[in-house]
Amino acid sequence: MPPQQRQLHDEFFKRAKAEGYLARSAYKLLEINEKKNLIRRGDAVLDLGCAPGSWLQVAAKAVGPHGVVVGIDLQEIRHDFPPNVHIVQGDIYTTPPEVLLGNMGVPFDVVISDMAPNTTGHGDDFLSVRLCRRMIEMLPRLLKWGGHSVMKVLEGSEFPELLREVKALFGIAGGYKPAASRDVSREMFIWAKGYRGIPLAPPTHQAPVEVKVEEPKGVPLIAPPWNPNGWEVATKEEPEEDDEVTEEPVAKPPARKTAAKKKTAKKKSIAKKSKARPVKKAAKKPIKKPVKKSPKSKLKAKKK
Repeated sequence: MPPQQRQLHDEFFKRAKAEGYLARSAYKLLEINEKKNLIRRGDAVLDLGCAPGSWLQVAAKAVGPHGVVVGIDLQEIRHDFPPNVHIVQGDIYTTPPEVLLGNMGVPFDVVISDMAPNTTGHGDDFLSVRLCRRMIEMLPRLLKWGGHSVMKVLEGSEFPELLREVKALFGIAGGYKPAASRDVSREMFIWAKGYRGIPLAPPTHQAPVEVKVEEPKGVPLIAPPWNPNGWEVATKEEPEEDDEVTEEPVAKPPARKTAAKKKTAKKKSIAKKSKARPVKKAAKKPIKKPVKKSPKSKLKAKKK
């Protein structure tokens, strides 16, 4: 079966010509950004290897008038871009990062790359991976903490390792092949979000917080989980000046009781018992009333 012929004037080429894009590659970035939401309004975007300029056009529309787009390439680009697009003609291996940052004073929100080596048919994938690794080397000075990125690479034996390297530097990353890429092409795009590499000056909200742990006054049974080494504490610790030390009272020997004291103590115990136990009251005897005698009985008594 003969090899498939390359279609130069396909659907995306015609669309790019009709919609004013400089190359069909514009639809690759449009699709990636639509799926992954890398570039947003007001962002600062850096385009490495920006010729012929189609990605600059897409990025300029995505960031809007309040965003900034900077591109660098060895070739000279002659096109009328919006005023927020700036182009530097230079080499990514020799151009200082300060030139690309300009007067912004802060790193970029997104770094993109559509760079590709001059194809020779032999070892192109290794040259492509080399360009991607150069981009990774530039990120600590050019990409902000938590920023996003996308880069083009030719698939080959080095692609899996390159993808692992990108995943180690970002919160999430993966490979993607947009519909605008030709079926016969080996190009693949690595997208990444949430840069967490080693920046020169981490932002204040990401800076590590120093936790001061006071030495405990007792022996801890379990070390806290955030301190796996535990605390070095002596098993017997002398009390500090601020520690409150209480002494136990010493018991005195019981004093001998005299006879008078014994007698009073006995009376007190009897009184307590009498109070504790209710006393039964004796029943009252009926009182006999005097019987009145009649006058007859009185006379009989006198005669007797």
